[in-house]
Amino acid sequence: MTAGIFIIGTGGTCIDILEIADDRYRAGLGPPCIGFVAVHDDAPKTLESLPVWREADVGSLGADALFVNGTGSPSTYAQRGDIPARLALSAKRFVTLVHPSAYVSSRAVLGRGVVVFPQAVVHARAVIGDHALVLSRALIGHDCRVGDHCIVAAGAQLTGRVTVETTAYIGANATVLGDLSVGAQSLVGAGSVVTRDVMPRQVVAGVPARWRRDIT
Repeated sequence: MTAGIFIIGTGGTCIDILEIADDRYRAGLGPPCIGFVAVHDDAPKTLESLPVWREADVGSLGADALFVNGTGSPSTYAQRGDIPARLALSAKRFVTLVHPSAYVSSRAVLGRGVVVFPQAVVHARAVIGDHALVLSRALIGHDCRVGDHCIVAAGAQLTGRVTVETTAYIGANATVLGDLSVGAQSLVGAGSVVTRDVMPRQVVAGVPARWRRDIT
């Protein structure tokens, strides 16, 4: 099979990632996207005119096939970290995609499988962990640490020296103030302003953000 990128998942975020891959391909920055990998039994057989493969078929896609994890929403993000192991894919099979309109400092570090969406900004000495998604117009300030499998949604802002632990979700247009931490698998609601540390597996929301519930 021709080498190319397979997007894991079939949701709306995956279509956005397809467009990022298309834009990069047209600009000569990487291979095309040539298919999707379903994570649900009820997924379609084709999507945007590309084939949708089942998990059981991943081994037949060839050693040159590259992958990116497009799964995750406010209701399913906590399972993002299970995908690479479930598909038995090594880290080197995941491609990092940065849209041409995004700004990523030369002093920032991006992990394997990271996707940086259009007009997102990643500033100096920020470190983005494997498989994290930085959505459109999100801003990652200097010296931030974003863990593996995190999602920083559209328009969210992490000001300087923020730490976001593994598989956390920062909602659209939320702001996390400097020097704070957001614990693993926690969720910051859309539009919130975080003014104190968020403990692991908590949902916080509001201005300022307050505890809403624990994730069990």
